[in-house]
Amino acid sequence: MSLTINREHPEYIARKAMWKQYKDLYAGGEQLRVNASEYLVRRHKEPGQVYQERLSRVFYENYVGSIVDWYAATLIRREPSILFEGTDTAAKDFYSLLSGDCDLKGTRISEYFRQRFVQTLVCGSSYIVVDFPRMNGSALNRADEDASGRSRAYLVDYCPDEVINWNYDQTGGLDWIVIRTSCLQQSKVTDAKWEHETRWIYYDRENFQIYRKTGDDKPVELVDEGLHGLASLHRVPVFQMKVSDGLWLMNKAALLQLEHFNKSNALSWALTMGLFATPVVYSDKQWNQIVGESYYIQLGQSDRFGWTEPEGKVYQIAADTTWSG
Repeated sequence: MSLTINREHPEYIARKAMWKQYKDLYAGGEQLRVNASEYLVRRHKEPGQVYQERLSRVFYENYVGSIVDWYAATLIRREPSILFEGTDTAAKDFYSLLSGDCDLKGTRISEYFRQRFVQTLVCGSSYIVVDFPRMNGSALNRADEDASGRSRAYLVDYCPDEVINWNYDQTGGLDWIVIRTSCLQQSKVTDAKWEHETRWIYYDRENFQIYRKTGDDKPVELVDEGLHGLASLHRVPVFQMKVSDGLWLMNKAALLQLEHFNKSNALSWALTMGLFATPVVYSDKQWNQIVGESYYIQLGQSDRFGWTEPEGKVYQIAADTTWSG
């Protein structure tokens, strides 16, 4: 298993670049500025130095992020009321505890699913794992199980770009799934150096396995395995929240947002350059002096220089199109 745990599903391979782009477009800010070279189109035969200068001045108007947040806030305007009926006191306590803190981080279940809904609008889907604390040994009875916290269910969320492989049975039910996460971990030794750690979690209908790899030169190792919380139901403990193509807001708006991003930056660059007039020297003699803002163009006495659209109307059209949207 350790040799194939990192295998990626063909659908995942086809979509992982898209998920990264969609997350950058939603977050905006510094996250998009750092990755701006992936989205700012380089002009035909544009010098590398000029392109790097444009990248250093890049900006992003995050319309799509506001649209997604507004839609989620409008749809989930009121927090739903959760009512527990029946005479089973233990069941009421179980669900009351879960609804008040569903992820062991103090998040109410309504806020938790609002966050998952936003992630679904951005990435098209979101994954939720139902889990229980893992402890050594077995509980003697139900009271011991409750006292040790073994019966305390909680939810763990994963983005689609973390679910790298899966398989469905003939009825369309999830047969098994592999989740991969990575982060920086600080070692507990004296030097306390930072190491890149990757973890894989494998779930099937009854069992789970956790693999780990730290650094680039260490092998993948199995660190934990056993029965998961839904083994008695013979079900993979992973649930997918998904929206239709019509409700996938980021997928509908991403290309338009990228077009606006490139046009607005092109217009801003043109306006900025227009504020710094470039001197033109008509002379056949050698010219070494630096004038203006250190840029100049030297032409011969009979040479001519101009633009294919000298009146500047294209900039007015771009301005009306970009800033009115």
